[in-house]
Amino acid sequence: MNLIKKIDLLLNRAERGLIILLLSVMIGFSFFQVVLRLCFSSGLLWADILLRHLVLWVGFLGAAVATSQGSHFAIDFLKKNLPKNLRKPVSILTDLLAVFVLASLSIGAWTYFKDELEAKSVLFSVGGFDVPTSALTVIIPAGTLLLAIHFLLRALSGSPEQEENQGL
Repeated sequence: MNLIKKIDLLLNRAERGLIILLLSVMIGFSFFQVVLRLCFSSGLLWADILLRHLVLWVGFLGAAVATSQGSHFAIDFLKKNLPKNLRKPVSILTDLLAVFVLASLSIGAWTYFKDELEAKSVLFSVGGFDVPTSALTVIIPAGTLLLAIHFLLRALSGSPEQEENQGL
């Protein structure tokens, strides 16, 4: 197994593990909120805010896993109608274009994250502990960068098709 595939596999495993953890936390907090509301007519004010931000985390990590497997959202009408000898170069070009777009987006997302960090805004407080907005919005620049890395790895490995990556 070459180095690019090993890196992709390692990232994919870490992303999947984090998705499982975050989904478990989300299900637990959601269930706990329902019980608190139905049985005690109360709830945790900060839990809904946390859950909304965890959806962003799961979304970005899920997109990274999908990209790694070649099953990300794509309009492949053109690619399916190209001659077979042009499909691979067009796939690589498309992946490199995605890297460029995502790298540009991650620069803007990094600026947003830095502004949140400098503003020291508080997202919510738990037991006297303030959770800064930047702690949960870090996924925006990290997620776009992670997607760019996966597209770059796909381009460097010859842009494998979905069928080849099913074992990941």
